[in-house]
Amino acid sequence: MKTGSQALPELERGQLWKTETGYIRIWHIGKRLIEYKMMRDPGMKAVKTQTTGIETLNLLHNRLKKPRDAR
Repeated sequence: MKTGSQALPELERGQLWKTETGYIRIWHIGKRLIEYKMMRDPGMKAVKTQTTGIETLNLLHNRLKKPRDAR
């Protein structure tokens, strides 16, 4: 899947992304939706699973990859 001329990053189950407020772990990837968990620490248990569209999570991922001064 491509957006414009830039290929989207490969999403895999179990990926862990660091954000400003904590971590996001990819839990399940479907055709159009992704289930993920947001947590403060990477080892947290009993974290609620949330669902969003693949495009939305890719936008977040691209924003997280930018340096802070470019935001």
